[in-house]
Amino acid sequence: MTILIASVVYAEVVGDISIRGSIKDNSISSFLLNPPIKASFLAVNDGNTHSKITYYMQVYPLFSGEEIYTTEEDPSIEFVLPETARYITQEWDEAPAIGIFKVRQVVYYDSTDNESSVTEKMVIVCPIWLIFVILFAVFALIFYFVARAKAKKKAAKRAEKTA
Repeated sequence: MTILIASVVYAEVVGDISIRGSIKDNSISSFLLNPPIKASFLAVNDGNTHSKITYYMQVYPLFSGEEIYTTEEDPSIEFVLPETARYITQEWDEAPAIGIFKVRQVVYYDSTDNESSVTEKMVIVCPIWLIFVILFAVFALIFYFVARAKAKKKAAKRAEKTA
């Protein structure tokens, strides 16, 4: 029986150290048919040593400034190895099945200039059955108003004929 044990070792070297990178593709899904609410970004490390990425998500109701979910007090931390890119996602699993929210994702790249990337979007969570109910109601209203307009036209024509 063979047991393999491995460990990732992060080391900084003496000499020409280049810490640089960027956050690309900081995005949040705008329309979801069901929870969770997801946000993602691509962290690119162009330097020659590992870099630390710190990120968190905040969720607000559409018409209020009061946070209903945040990871700001306990942000997530990931490392990106030299000359690589890492795609990172985070999600709010306990999101309600129906709602409209303002979602904000903040990402800090651990470099000498402490670069940050902030994305904020309105997110709609709407199940497919609710979409069909809304469409049915819209078409029913259109049908009602068209039928009512036709009935008024017929009544006006009858009134003209009898007059």
